[in-house]
Amino acid sequence: NVIASFDPDKSVYQTVCDLFEKQVSEQAPKKLSKLSDNTSFDDLGMDSLEKLSVAMDLEEHYELYIPDQELEAFTTIREVVAYLERALSSQSVA
Repeated sequence: NVIASFDPDKSVYQTVCDLFEKQVSEQAPKKLSKLSDNTSFDDLGMDSLEKLSVAMDLEEHYELYIPDQELEAFTTIREVVAYLERALSSQSVA
């Protein structure tokens, strides 16, 4: 289980980066050097199934649901982090 290795004290940014780094290193290791918070998923060669895999790990880790239309709209790690930070802050207020 990927999630078991994540430290709950890590920032959202670091957790998201770690998950995407793991996915890219497994699927396209030569593109790992391109990975940054502004790199598009297309530039990394990530398809919708790979994005879905990362999203499922994030959902499990943060115990939240990411709607499909949101997932399809994400094009960079920065967008994923921003979405999660908003979702988590609204959970803590509720």
